Amino acid sequence: MMKKYKVTHKIGIWLFFSILLIDPIVFSPEAWGLAMDDYNQFLEFQDTQIDIEELLRRYLDRSPSHVLMEHLDAADRYFKEGNLFLAALELEKAGKIAPQSMSIQISLGEIYNRIGRYEDAIRVAERVLGLVPQSAQPHDILGTAYLKLSRPEKAIEEYEKVIEKAPDLAIGYHHLGNAYLSLDKKGEALRLFENALMRENKVVDVIVKSAIILHELGRNQEAIERANDALKVDPKEPFVHTILGNAYLVLGDYIQAEKEYQKAIQLQPNFVYFHECLAKFYIKRNEREKAIDACRRIVSRWPDHLRTHSQLAKLYQKENKPALREYHLGFLALVQGKPEKAIKHYKATVKHDSTVKGAYLDMAVIYLNKGDTKSATSMTRKAIKLDSKDAVAYSLLGQINLAEGKNREAEEEFKKAIRSDPGYFPACTHLANLLKDTGRCQEAVTYYQKAIQIAPGVGKTYKKLGDCYQILGKIDKAEEEYKRAIGRSPHDPEALNSLAWLYTTTGKNLKEALFLAKKAALVSQSDPAIIDTLGWTYYLNGQYDLAVGNLETASELMPNEPTILYHLGAAYYKKGEKEKALEKLEQALKINPKFPEADQDRRLIREIQKN
Repeated sequence: MMKKYKVTHKIGIWLFFSILLIDPIVFSPEAWGLAMDDYNQFLEFQDTQIDIEELLRRYLDRSPSHVLMEHLDAADRYFKEGNLFLAALELEKAGKIAPQSMSIQISLGEIYNRIGRYEDAIRVAERVLGLVPQSAQPHDILGTAYLKLSRPEKAIEEYEKVIEKAPDLAIGYHHLGNAYLSLDKKGEALRLFENALMRENKVVDVIVKSAIILHELGRNQEAIERANDALKVDPKEPFVHTILGNAYLVLGDYIQAEKEYQKAIQLQPNFVYFHECLAKFYIKRNEREKAIDACRRIVSRWPDHLRTHSQLAKLYQKENKPALREYHLGFLALVQGKPEKAIKHYKATVKHDSTVKGAYLDMAVIYLNKGDTKSATSMTRKAIKLDSKDAVAYSLLGQINLAEGKNREAEEEFKKAIRSDPGYFPACTHLANLLKDTGRCQEAVTYYQKAIQIAPGVGKTYKKLGDCYQILGKIDKAEEEYKRAIGRSPHDPEALNSLAWLYTTTGKNLKEALFLAKKAALVSQSDPAIIDTLGWTYYLNGQYDLAVGNLETASELMPNEPTILYHLGAAYYKKGEKEKALEKLEQALKINPKFPEADQDRRLIREIQKN
């Protein structure tokens, strides 16, 4: 049992200053205000018996340094997950608690540059320079921002200041070299990279870029030596092997060039560029059979890779294989938005060779997009006849059934696709979407999770999984999935909007909700649902003029949506425009007496009429 103490003014002062000694960060006015609030609360307990230890623990649990560390830990966690957007949000919160912390501001500026918020990076860097004018780091942040904003001259000015203030560090020469490289001044860039390597000889990016320049300047033997230097630092850097391959190719050492391209693919098989290098090598060597194999491997993994389809069409022309030539020409026409031309090529394909399954499937897609489900079904059946275990065909049949309103049949076809190929991502997402849309969210969760296991980098899957959790009332899980979606797709307006809307429904993080809603509306400026969310977050943050402006726009774009009308009516009421408010609130109920906010709508009408 803890000791009880009678709180006096003297003990209150002791406790307040003890806490400040325990909590020795440079407090912002906001942080000092928090401490003073607690001190005043302690004084209210005068002449009462309380647990001093318990009060101290309660304070420390919400003290500025404790909250600061929570935000910094969260930022670090998000950064390691690659979720830079949310890492920036946490650093912004930390910066408000400790505005004099230069390390927080520098980290924030660097992340702003990485997520494309270059103007914000400039603002932060200039603020740091105002506080610490001799620091080189803000100039580096400014240089990177200006370079990304296609202002290389300004970037050069800033990087030169980095060198002036920190001449012994490699980073200034490295980044200044990047700026000159963007201006295609290879000689100057190479000189700067050499200066960087004199100061730090193990920066792989500098070694690689200097090797590339040496190759482009025709100094291939030096390029090979420099590339091998990079491999000594990082033996698993695949890009170096493409430089070596290019250099050996120019020098006529074709056996070694081929080995280098193959080594790059072995080290990083999921990067299409390395496969392209090998295919181009075979094309240059006129080794058509190997070139075709390399190109086919590319389109099997990256079906929409247009350059490779174009190369295959040319190769098959030379090999006198008209069916395959027509097939790849058809695909090019399809991707270029010329469906009728694509159909013509695909029909020519199956006329030459009726076993080219891809032609039937692509024709099925075209017919489905045109609403001709009968022809789409016919083409898909022909593909299945050629291959009874084709997951793509079964998934396509599922989509055709969905278009015809046959949900049960669609579900069965999607499941057939998954049984044929458990790793086929589209079938998992199509089935999950169908289950979600038909109110079977718990089942949908299973398939969204399966889809995430197959393709963990697709942000929209996390967003839809979050939608399911929100419908199921699992708000914390929904928030987590929306954050993951944003981490993978920071500019996806739907994910940003979903998290913003979730916060408005829970009433927490309303300032963050406003930030998210603003970003969503900036990306998608004509989506009424997103503009409605922005308007409503302004409303919840007490900014009623901005709320009305956005909600009026949303209502113009979607005039018969009762939720938007309810929001607009509520905003009018807050501005004192009662007649307008009543008009919109009553209009919402007239459109749908049972819309989700109908009860709140009626209560607000009664309140207005009463007043």
